[in-house]
Amino acid sequence: MGFLRVSIVLALWTVAVSGVTVQDYFPTLENNVTQIRWAHAVNNQKFLNNTLYNDAINMIEGDVVFGTLTSDTKTKLPIMAHPPNDTSDLSLADFLAQVLKYDTNENYNATYKGVKLDFKSIEALTSYLAFSNIKTYTDAFPIWINADIFNGPDNGVATVDAKAFFTAVKSVANTSLSLGWATGYNTTNPNITAYDSDQTKQMSDAITENDVSVPITFAVRAVYAAESIESLTGLLKIHDNSTLTIWSSDGDKVNVTNLRSLIFAVGLDKTFIDVPDDLLSQLNLDDTSGASLIKMSWVSLLTALVLFFRNVRYN
Repeated sequence: MGFLRVSIVLALWTVAVSGVTVQDYFPTLENNVTQIRWAHAVNNQKFLNNTLYNDAINMIEGDVVFGTLTSDTKTKLPIMAHPPNDTSDLSLADFLAQVLKYDTNENYNATYKGVKLDFKSIEALTSYLAFSNIKTYTDAFPIWINADIFNGPDNGVATVDAKAFFTAVKSVANTSLSLGWATGYNTTNPNITAYDSDQTKQMSDAITENDVSVPITFAVRAVYAAESIESLTGLLKIHDNSTLTIWSSDGDKVNVTNLRSLIFAVGLDKTFIDVPDDLLSQLNLDDTSGASLIKMSWVSLLTALVLFFRNVRYN
Protein backbone atom coordinates (compact mmCIF):
# COMPACT_ATOMS: atom_id res chain seq x y z
CA MET A 1 0.00 0.00 0.00
CA GLY A 2 2.99 2.31 0.47
CA PHE A 3 3.68 2.66 -3.26
CA LEU A 4 -0.01 3.19 -4.00
CA ARG A 5 -0.27 5.94 -1.38
CA VAL A 6 2.81 7.67 -2.79
CA SER A 7 1.35 7.47 -6.30
CA ILE A 8 -1.90 9.00 -5.13
CA VAL A 9 -0.16 11.79 -3.23
CA LEU A 10 1.94 12.67 -6.29
CA ALA A 11 -1.15 12.68 -8.48
CA LEU A 12 -3.03 14.92 -6.07
CA TRP A 13 -0.22 17.51 -6.16
CA THR A 14 -1.17 18.11 -9.80
CA VAL A 15 -4.76 18.96 -8.88
CA ALA A 16 -5.43 22.67 -8.53
CA VAL A 17 -8.78 23.76 -9.90
CA SER A 18 -10.82 20.69 -10.69
CA GLY A 19 -10.28 18.85 -7.43
CA VAL A 20 -9.57 15.14 -7.17
CA THR A 21 -10.60 13.24 -10.28
CA VAL A 22 -11.32 9.54 -10.45
CA GLN A 23 -8.30 9.08 -12.70
CA ASP A 24 -6.08 10.80 -10.10
CA TYR A 25 -7.45 8.75 -7.25
CA PHE A 26 -7.14 5.33 -8.88
CA PRO A 27 -3.76 5.46 -10.68
CA THR A 28 -3.66 1.68 -11.22
CA LEU A 29 -6.52 1.90 -13.74
CA GLU A 30 -4.04 2.38 -16.59
CA ASN A 31 -6.48 4.50 -18.62
CA ASN A 32 -9.29 1.96 -18.42
CA VAL A 33 -12.04 3.46 -16.29
CA THR A 34 -14.46 0.66 -17.23
CA GLN A 35 -12.66 -1.22 -14.43
CA ILE A 36 -14.20 1.09 -11.83
CA ARG A 37 -16.71 -0.85 -9.76
CA TRP A 38 -19.78 0.83 -8.31
CA ALA A 39 -22.15 0.46 -5.40
CA HIS A 40 -25.53 1.90 -6.34
CA ALA A 41 -28.19 3.58 -4.18
CA VAL A 42 -26.13 3.56 -0.96
CA ASN A 43 -28.83 5.35 1.00
CA ASN A 44 -28.71 3.92 4.52
CA GLN A 45 -26.14 3.34 7.24
CA LYS A 46 -25.99 -0.44 6.95
CA PHE A 47 -25.38 -0.35 3.21
CA LEU A 48 -22.72 2.33 3.63
CA ASN A 49 -20.91 0.25 6.25
CA ASN A 50 -20.91 -2.79 3.97
CA THR A 51 -19.78 -0.76 0.98
CA LEU A 52 -16.88 1.00 2.69
CA TYR A 53 -15.36 -2.33 3.70
CA ASN A 54 -15.98 -4.01 0.34
CA ASP A 55 -12.60 -4.02 -1.40
CA ALA A 56 -14.25 -4.61 -4.79
CA ILE A 57 -15.97 -1.20 -4.75
CA ASN A 58 -14.30 2.00 -5.97
CA MET A 59 -17.18 4.47 -6.35
CA ILE A 60 -20.19 4.90 -4.07
CA GLU A 61 -23.37 6.28 -5.65
CA GLY A 62 -26.04 7.66 -3.38
CA ASP A 63 -29.26 9.61 -3.86
CA VAL A 64 -29.81 12.90 -2.05
CA VAL A 65 -33.17 14.44 -1.17
CA PHE A 66 -34.20 17.25 1.15
CA GLY A 67 -35.93 15.47 4.01
CA THR A 68 -35.67 14.35 7.63
CA LEU A 69 -33.78 11.79 9.66
CA THR A 70 -35.60 8.97 11.40
CA SER A 71 -34.05 10.26 14.64
CA ASP A 72 -35.33 13.83 14.09
CA THR A 73 -38.49 14.25 12.05
CA LYS A 74 -38.68 18.03 12.51
CA THR A 75 -35.41 19.29 11.00
CA LYS A 76 -35.07 19.25 7.21
CA LEU A 77 -31.65 18.68 5.69
CA PRO A 78 -30.00 16.79 2.81
CA ILE A 79 -30.34 13.06 3.48
CA MET A 80 -29.56 9.86 1.62
CA ALA A 81 -32.81 8.59 0.11
CA HIS A 82 -34.51 8.00 -3.23
CA PRO A 83 -37.92 9.52 -4.00
CA PRO A 84 -40.62 9.01 -2.97
CA ASN A 85 -38.78 8.35 0.31
CA ASP A 86 -38.01 11.50 2.28
CA THR A 87 -36.68 10.00 5.51
CA SER A 88 -33.44 8.14 6.20
CA ASP A 89 -31.14 7.05 9.00
CA LEU A 90 -28.22 8.66 7.14
CA SER A 91 -27.64 12.35 6.46
CA LEU A 92 -25.47 13.54 3.58
CA ALA A 93 -23.11 15.19 6.07
CA ASP A 94 -22.59 11.90 7.94
CA PHE A 95 -22.25 10.00 4.66
CA LEU A 96 -19.39 12.25 3.51
CA ALA A 97 -17.72 12.31 6.93
CA GLN A 98 -17.60 8.52 7.03
CA VAL A 99 -16.13 8.26 3.53
CA LEU A 100 -13.48 10.82 4.49
CA LYS A 101 -12.63 8.95 7.70
CA TYR A 102 -12.31 5.69 5.79
CA ASP A 103 -10.15 7.09 2.98
CA THR A 104 -7.76 8.92 5.30
CA ASN A 105 -7.28 6.17 7.89
CA GLU A 106 -3.74 4.80 7.48
CA ASN A 107 -4.71 1.53 9.15
CA TYR A 108 -7.11 0.50 6.39
CA ASN A 109 -5.50 -1.78 3.84
CA ALA A 110 -8.32 -1.51 1.35
CA THR A 111 -9.69 0.17 -1.73
CA TYR A 112 -10.16 3.93 -1.62
CA LYS A 113 -13.66 5.24 -2.32
CA GLY A 114 -14.94 8.07 -4.48
CA VAL A 115 -18.50 9.39 -4.43
CA LYS A 116 -21.27 10.22 -6.89
CA LEU A 117 -24.13 12.22 -5.36
CA ASP A 118 -27.38 12.02 -7.33
CA PHE A 119 -29.34 15.11 -6.30
CA LYS A 120 -33.09 14.73 -6.69
CA SER A 121 -34.01 18.36 -6.03
CA ILE A 122 -32.44 21.81 -6.21
CA GLU A 123 -33.09 22.24 -2.46
CA ALA A 124 -30.93 19.22 -1.68
CA LEU A 125 -28.16 20.51 -3.95
CA THR A 126 -28.06 24.07 -2.61
CA SER A 127 -28.11 22.77 0.97
CA TYR A 128 -25.08 20.60 0.21
CA LEU A 129 -23.23 23.47 -1.44
CA ALA A 130 -23.78 25.54 1.72
CA PHE A 131 -21.73 23.09 3.82
CA SER A 132 -18.90 25.07 5.40
CA ASN A 133 -16.47 22.16 5.08
CA ILE A 134 -17.29 21.14 1.51
CA LYS A 135 -13.73 21.82 0.31
CA THR A 136 -12.41 19.35 2.87
CA TYR A 137 -14.27 16.61 1.05
CA THR A 138 -13.66 17.70 -2.54
CA ASP A 139 -9.93 18.04 -1.87
CA ALA A 140 -9.77 14.58 -0.30
CA PHE A 141 -11.60 12.27 -2.71
CA PRO A 142 -13.52 12.42 -6.01
CA ILE A 143 -17.03 13.82 -5.71
CA TRP A 144 -19.40 13.92 -8.66
CA ILE A 145 -22.46 16.15 -8.52
CA ASN A 146 -25.15 14.41 -10.56
CA ALA A 147 -28.61 15.60 -11.58
CA ASP A 148 -31.10 14.95 -14.37
CA ILE A 149 -31.37 18.48 -15.73
CA PHE A 150 -33.16 17.88 -19.05
CA ASN A 151 -36.05 15.77 -20.29
CA GLY A 152 -34.89 12.58 -21.98
CA PRO A 153 -36.06 9.48 -23.86
CA ASP A 154 -39.50 7.95 -23.35
CA ASN A 155 -41.06 11.02 -21.74
CA GLY A 156 -38.52 11.45 -18.98
CA VAL A 157 -39.13 14.62 -16.95
CA ALA A 158 -36.16 16.45 -15.41
CA THR A 159 -36.10 16.61 -11.62
CA VAL A 160 -33.71 19.57 -11.36
CA ASP A 161 -34.03 22.80 -13.35
CA ALA A 162 -30.97 23.23 -15.57
CA LYS A 163 -30.65 26.98 -15.07
CA ALA A 164 -30.88 26.67 -11.29
CA PHE A 165 -28.40 23.79 -11.34
CA PHE A 166 -25.69 25.65 -13.25
CA THR A 167 -26.21 28.77 -11.14
CA ALA A 168 -25.74 26.73 -7.97
CA VAL A 169 -22.63 24.79 -9.01
CA LYS A 170 -20.75 27.90 -10.15
CA SER A 171 -19.82 28.36 -6.50
CA VAL A 172 -17.83 25.11 -6.45
CA ALA A 173 -14.79 24.86 -8.69
CA ASN A 174 -13.10 21.71 -7.42
CA THR A 175 -15.62 19.02 -8.30
CA SER A 176 -16.90 17.10 -11.31
CA LEU A 177 -20.36 17.39 -12.84
CA SER A 178 -22.40 14.37 -13.89
CA LEU A 179 -25.08 15.69 -16.23
CA GLY A 180 -28.05 13.57 -17.20
CA TRP A 181 -31.38 13.43 -18.94
CA ALA A 182 -34.42 12.06 -17.12
CA THR A 183 -35.71 8.88 -18.75
CA GLY A 184 -38.85 6.83 -18.71
CA TYR A 185 -39.09 3.08 -19.33
CA ASN A 186 -42.11 0.83 -19.75
CA THR A 187 -41.02 -2.60 -18.57
CA THR A 188 -44.00 -4.40 -20.14
CA ASN A 189 -43.90 -2.63 -23.50
CA PRO A 190 -40.60 -0.75 -23.79
CA ASN A 191 -40.32 2.06 -26.32
CA ILE A 192 -36.62 1.86 -27.20
CA THR A 193 -35.67 5.25 -28.58
CA ALA A 194 -32.41 7.21 -28.47
CA TYR A 195 -30.84 10.36 -27.12
CA ASP A 196 -31.64 12.46 -30.16
CA SER A 197 -29.74 15.40 -31.60
CA ASP A 198 -32.12 17.94 -30.03
CA GLN A 199 -31.49 16.53 -26.56
CA THR A 200 -27.70 16.44 -26.93
CA LYS A 201 -27.70 19.95 -28.46
CA GLN A 202 -29.73 21.28 -25.55
CA MET A 203 -27.17 19.84 -23.15
CA SER A 204 -24.20 21.09 -25.17
CA ASP A 205 -25.62 24.60 -25.47
CA ALA A 206 -26.24 24.80 -21.72
CA ILE A 207 -22.64 23.79 -20.97
CA THR A 208 -21.32 26.42 -23.36
CA GLU A 209 -23.67 29.16 -22.18
CA ASN A 210 -22.71 28.56 -18.55
CA ASP A 211 -18.99 28.45 -19.33
CA VAL A 212 -18.48 25.13 -17.54
CA SER A 213 -14.78 24.44 -17.07
CA VAL A 214 -14.76 21.56 -14.56
CA PRO A 215 -14.67 17.91 -15.69
CA ILE A 216 -17.97 16.65 -17.07
CA THR A 217 -19.38 13.16 -17.43
CA PHE A 218 -22.63 12.57 -19.31
CA ALA A 219 -24.84 10.10 -17.45
CA VAL A 220 -26.78 7.98 -19.95
CA ARG A 221 -29.08 5.00 -19.59
CA ALA A 222 -27.68 1.94 -21.33
CA VAL A 223 -30.88 0.93 -23.10
CA TYR A 224 -31.05 4.29 -24.91
CA ALA A 225 -27.32 4.94 -25.15
CA ALA A 226 -26.96 1.75 -27.18
CA GLU A 227 -29.12 3.37 -29.87
CA SER A 228 -27.30 6.73 -29.72
CA ILE A 229 -23.74 6.15 -30.92
CA GLU A 230 -23.69 9.06 -33.35
CA SER A 231 -25.28 11.68 -31.08
CA LEU A 232 -23.26 10.76 -27.98
CA THR A 233 -19.87 10.48 -29.68
CA GLY A 234 -20.61 13.82 -31.32
CA LEU A 235 -21.38 15.38 -27.95
CA LEU A 236 -18.11 14.18 -26.45
CA LYS A 237 -16.15 15.56 -29.40
CA ILE A 238 -17.60 19.03 -28.78
CA HIS A 239 -16.60 18.95 -25.11
CA ASP A 240 -13.06 17.60 -24.92
CA ASN A 241 -12.81 17.36 -21.14
CA SER A 242 -15.79 15.02 -20.87
CA THR A 243 -16.54 11.34 -20.36
CA LEU A 244 -19.54 9.03 -20.54
CA THR A 245 -21.11 7.22 -17.59
CA ILE A 246 -23.41 4.39 -18.65
CA TRP A 247 -25.96 3.25 -16.08
CA SER A 248 -28.81 0.77 -16.23
CA SER A 249 -31.77 -0.48 -14.25
CA ASP A 250 -32.52 -4.13 -13.62
CA GLY A 251 -34.78 -5.47 -16.35
CA ASP A 252 -33.82 -2.97 -19.07
CA LYS A 253 -33.64 -4.73 -22.44
CA VAL A 254 -30.27 -3.49 -23.66
CA ASN A 255 -28.77 -4.18 -27.09
CA VAL A 256 -25.42 -5.44 -25.82
CA THR A 257 -23.75 -5.47 -29.24
CA ASN A 258 -24.64 -1.83 -29.84
CA LEU A 259 -23.59 -0.85 -26.33
CA ARG A 260 -20.18 -2.47 -26.80
CA SER A 261 -19.78 -0.54 -30.05
CA LEU A 262 -20.52 2.71 -28.21
CA ILE A 263 -18.04 1.91 -25.43
CA PHE A 264 -15.25 1.11 -27.87
CA ALA A 265 -16.06 4.14 -30.03
CA VAL A 266 -15.82 6.45 -27.02
CA GLY A 267 -12.85 4.59 -25.52
CA LEU A 268 -12.17 2.58 -22.38
CA ASP A 269 -10.40 5.63 -20.94
CA LYS A 270 -13.54 7.78 -21.21
CA THR A 271 -16.39 5.38 -20.40
CA PHE A 272 -17.53 4.60 -16.87
CA ILE A 273 -19.81 1.58 -16.49
CA ASP A 274 -22.35 1.52 -13.64
CA VAL A 275 -24.67 -1.34 -14.59
CA PRO A 276 -26.04 -4.51 -12.95
CA ASP A 277 -23.70 -7.49 -12.83
CA ASP A 278 -25.59 -9.51 -15.44
CA LEU A 279 -25.25 -6.77 -18.06
CA LEU A 280 -21.63 -6.11 -17.07
CA SER A 281 -20.76 -9.76 -17.63
CA GLN A 282 -22.39 -9.71 -21.08
CA LEU A 283 -20.26 -6.72 -22.06
CA ASN A 284 -17.15 -8.82 -21.36
CA LEU A 285 -14.97 -5.76 -20.78
CA ASP A 286 -12.44 -7.55 -18.59
CA ASP A 287 -10.98 -9.33 -21.62
CA THR A 288 -8.98 -6.58 -23.32
CA SER A 289 -6.00 -8.56 -24.54
CA GLY A 290 -4.99 -10.40 -27.67
CA ALA A 291 -7.81 -11.21 -30.06
CA SER A 292 -10.26 -9.18 -28.01
CA LEU A 293 -8.16 -6.03 -28.42
CA ILE A 294 -7.99 -6.60 -32.17
CA LYS A 295 -11.77 -6.98 -32.28
CA MET A 296 -12.18 -3.80 -30.23
CA SER A 297 -9.92 -1.90 -32.62
CA TRP A 298 -11.92 -3.05 -35.63
CA VAL A 299 -15.20 -2.12 -33.96
CA SER A 300 -13.89 1.35 -33.14
CA LEU A 301 -12.53 1.82 -36.67
CA LEU A 302 -15.72 0.67 -38.37
CA THR A 303 -17.85 2.84 -36.09
CA ALA A 304 -15.68 5.86 -36.87
CA LEU A 305 -15.91 5.19 -40.61
CA VAL A 306 -19.70 4.87 -40.49
CA LEU A 307 -20.00 8.17 -38.63
CA PHE A 308 -17.53 9.86 -40.99
CA PHE A 309 -19.31 8.86 -44.18
CA ARG A 310 -22.69 9.65 -42.65
CA ASN A 311 -21.47 13.17 -41.87
CA VAL A 312 -20.07 13.53 -45.40
CA ARG A 313 -23.39 12.45 -46.83
CA TYR A 314 -25.42 15.01 -44.90
CA ASN A 315 -23.00 17.94 -45.02
